[in-house]
Amino acid sequence: MKKHFSYAAPGILRSKDNRAVRYGLAKAAASKKITKLLPGVYCQSHLEDDPLTLAGAALIYNPNFVLLGEIGAKLQFMPDLKPELITAACQSAQFSARQYPKFRFTRASIPDDLKTSWGSGFVAAPEISVFHMSLNDDYSALCEALRRKVVSAESLINAYQRLPERSSLRNLDCVTKARGNPWSLPELEMQELLSAFGITGWRGNITTKISGRNFILDIAFEEQKVAIEIDSEKYHLNQTAFHEDRSRHNLLTAEGWIVLHITPRAIRRSPKEVIKQVASTLKCRSWQ
Repeated sequence: MKKHFSYAAPGILRSKDNRAVRYGLAKAAASKKITKLLPGVYCQSHLEDDPLTLAGAALIYNPNFVLLGEIGAKLQFMPDLKPELITAACQSAQFSARQYPKFRFTRASIPDDLKTSWGSGFVAAPEISVFHMSLNDDYSALCEALRRKVVSAESLINAYQRLPERSSLRNLDCVTKARGNPWSLPELEMQELLSAFGITGWRGNITTKISGRNFILDIAFEEQKVAIEIDSEKYHLNQTAFHEDRSRHNLLTAEGWIVLHITPRAIRRSPKEVIKQVASTLKCRSWQ
C-alpha cells in the first residue's frame, strides 16, 4: 500500500498528494488534535510553539530554506533564546506571513560556505544570523557570539564581503561594533559611550595575568592600567560572584590597576557622569 503521509521528524507529520489524507489531516487540525504549521506540514498540538519543531517544519516544507536570525542563533550559540518567529531564506521564497504568523520567509541568496546542514535543510553561519538580528537593532547575538568566540571582527568582515547583497549599512555597523569585542549589551553601550566622547586607547575583554591567574577585563586602558568593569545585577549579585569580584579587585589594585565599577543603569541614566569619572581617572593616572 502506498503511503501518502510520513513522520518527517519527531512530532511533525507531512501529508503528500492524496485528497483523502489531506481531508483527514485537515479534519484532525480543525478538532485541534494536530496543528497545521505550513501547507502539508502538521505537528502534535503540544509542540506548536516549540522552536525546534517549527524550524524542522520549515525545512520539511522547503529543504532549500536556510534558517537564520534568532532561530539560527539558537541552534548554534544561543541555546536559551526563544525566537518569536522562525526566519528562513531562499532564493525563490514566496510566502504569505498573514497565513502562517509563526514564520517569516525571505528571498535571499546565501553562499554555500556560509551555511551548514541541519535537519532536512540548512542553517546559516553564525555571522549571517548576527547580521540578520542587527537589522532590528538587536546586538545580543553579536555580543554572545563574540563571547563564545564563534565569530570575530575578521570573520564578520569576510562574511559581509561574501554576501551578494551588501546594501545594508546596519551590517557594516555591526562589523564596526565587533571591533570593540563586547561580550554583553551593557559593555557595548559603554564602548559606544566612550567612542561618542572621543575617548580612545581602550580594548574590550583583554586577558591579563596576575599572581598566576588570568583575568578578563571588560574594558581596559592598558597603558594607563585603568580597567572598567560593567557590574550588572544578573552576574554580580550572587554570593560566589560577590567574593570573586572582591578578590579580583584586590589583586588588580595590588598590581597597580585602577578599577572603575560601572553599572548598566549608570551608563543609561547618567552617561555624562560616567564619562566624567573615566576622564578624570585617566587624567590623574597620566600625571603619575
